[in-house]
Amino acid sequence: HSDNLVRQLYDILVHPEYGWFAPAEVDAAIGTEVISYSGEFISLKNGGTMRRYAGGGGYQLNEPLKNVAQRWLDGCGGSLFLTAEGKVGIRVARWVEPTLTITEDKIVAWEGGIGRDDMEIVTTIIPKYTAPETGYQTTDADAWEDPLALARYGETEPKEMDLKVVHHHGQARRLAKIKAAEMNPRWRFTVRLRFWGLLLLEEERVYLHLPRIGVVNEPF
Repeated sequence: HSDNLVRQLYDILVHPEYGWFAPAEVDAAIGTEVISYSGEFISLKNGGTMRRYAGGGGYQLNEPLKNVAQRWLDGCGGSLFLTAEGKVGIRVARWVEPTLTITEDKIVAWEGGIGRDDMEIVTTIIPKYTAPETGYQTTDADAWEDPLALARYGETEPKEMDLKVVHHHGQARRLAKIKAAEMNPRWRFTVRLRFWGLLLLEEERVYLHLPRIGVVNEPF
């Protein structure tokens, strides 16, 4: 038994009785490393500590995998991806220093620019979590407002963020902050690369260097 959300998700994926994958189909090295990161204790502003991505919940065994997995992935800002070996990998929300840089000589074509389409802008996110202090009822955490997006676009209609497996107000707020940054990027690009781009297949982040349009070693 564990309150580590990634450990729970790994069990959901590979359990011998009710899992969807054989253990050999899930990248064990990535899983172990991400489970360790998720289980790290972090300090809280009001004192004490908690695991980085903790919580829990239930599901029906006849639910589609994508619905079940998404609840746990939402609780850690995560995603599943396919590795170069054809295995399932697990990612969580965290900063990873890029190791590769896309420069102009590696690009065949690109399109993009600053920010996002105004119709997609969300400046305020209201995270909903399952609060133990209210008998595990769905509870609104304090809204997260993106100050840069507010300054750039003004106030927009708040967006709710449902975090069914999250049990802590602070964790819900952290995930809302991460989601706001994801939804309101400083830049947005679609880039088509030369064969060099194959090196990026499993890279979570990369630097982009296009100084002639003001992008100088920006992480993406």
